Amino acid sequence: MNLNKSSSSLILFVAMQTLVMHCSLAAQSDNGSTETSLELALSAHQQQLEALEAFDPESVSLHLEIAGLQQRHGQLEDAAQSLDLALQTARINDGLYATSQLSIIERLIDNASLAGDWRSLDAHFYLAMDIAEHSLSIDDPQYQQLVRKFASWKMQAQRNNLDINDEPLSAQDAVIYLQALLDNLDEANPDYLARRIQMTREIAMARYYAAMAISEVPVDEFESIGPETVTGQNCFTITEDTGSGPKPVRVCESKQMPNPLFFESRQKAKFEALEAHISWIRSSYLELIEQLQADPDSDPVQLAQLMLSLGDMNFLLNDSLRAQSQYANAFEVLTSNDVAPEVQMQLMGQPREISRTALADMGLPLIEVHEQPSGIVSFDVTAEGTIRNLGITGSGTDLEEANQQLITTILRHSVYRPKLVAGQAVQARLELPAAQL
Repeated sequence: MNLNKSSSSLILFVAMQTLVMHCSLAAQSDNGSTETSLELALSAHQQQLEALEAFDPESVSLHLEIAGLQQRHGQLEDAAQSLDLALQTARINDGLYATSQLSIIERLIDNASLAGDWRSLDAHFYLAMDIAEHSLSIDDPQYQQLVRKFASWKMQAQRNNLDINDEPLSAQDAVIYLQALLDNLDEANPDYLARRIQMTREIAMARYYAAMAISEVPVDEFESIGPETVTGQNCFTITEDTGSGPKPVRVCESKQMPNPLFFESRQKAKFEALEAHISWIRSSYLELIEQLQADPDSDPVQLAQLMLSLGDMNFLLNDSLRAQSQYANAFEVLTSNDVAPEVQMQLMGQPREISRTALADMGLPLIEVHEQPSGIVSFDVTAEGTIRNLGITGSGTDLEEANQQLITTILRHSVYRPKLVAGQAVQARLELPAAQL
């Protein structure tokens, strides 16, 4: 037996028990002196670290325990430092791309989310993706779940205009990773079609947010063709005295002039970047819809849902004509196949928030980027999807200005599909708990 190792383990056990005892005392304290209990716990932690060699693998669990304690006391910056120490120790002991780091990074992501530190959260996600790409196969469920979490985060960050990094087009990284999962699907798999539909919906939403990011980038950030200026001539007429009287003379001088192709090429590059995403969204949905339409055994509800989803994507893209066409097609499919009225009502009977609800319906993990509002909200959603006549009811903090501003901010980042009657958009009033926005 390694005596030093055994001694370290015993010291770690005693320290951990001390931590638990201090936490228990904090909970039972009559005067609520949790700060004192935390100081005692941290002191025990420091004693344990001093008893271990630097970066001893057994210190990982101790750092994690302390981070949890710091989180519970609202010391999120200190918790982040403890988690960083745990990550650094795991990396030194297990290797640069060891998957043992992923659970620690997940806790760093959660901590950054609590702190509203979006740049750190984004950086942690990229670190996790780097490790996963080196250590996990694309078929590994852990890798696929991480990709979907990463993509969900990128979409939410773009949706809420969060400051996450200095790269304005990083939302496209979600598209790249999700597209790789779709391309890797095995057509021989019995659930291939269901998974393809799910992945198409996720990629379509990721491409929509990537297109949003592109639209916000100034045109001069896109690659151009040719020089910004070209050499031209500026000519004008002057009068010269030639001895026999004044005579007009044409004079020209070289001058650098704006190159029309330079600016047109940038506009074209931006348009093509946008069009690539929009075209993929429409063509991929239409391909699936045509496949289901050609199959006499296909589920009419599944087909109608695809049509509604394509309609929603067009609605997000401000193409109301294409959206309305798909909504009408969905209604026709449901009615011609005698789908129960309650199912039709569930699909189309009230206004529906498109972007966040779509993410939730896909089962993608959502990171809360703001506090949860309270009270009951009601508002009209017009046939054009405009939100009007907002009302907030409740008591106490529900009616405070901060809560009202939070609700307004959430609605500003939301897009609602109108209620559909016989496949046609109509105005309707929606009432729901503010926490469900």
